[in-house]
Amino acid sequence: MLELVISAIVLGEPAAELRSELVELTRRRSGSDVPGGLILHSALGLRSDP
Repeated sequence: MLELVISAIVLGEPAAELRSELVELTRRRSGSDVPGGLILHSALGLRSDP
């Protein structure tokens, strides 16, 4: 999670692989099929693309 926050928020990198891993791990842990966008928004906040 820390690596994703640093990559995505601090450095402004897309970090697509880290994002997909976060979504997969969260879904596995919760046991439900929550939409990926909701998981990312919950963890990282709103992402604004340039």
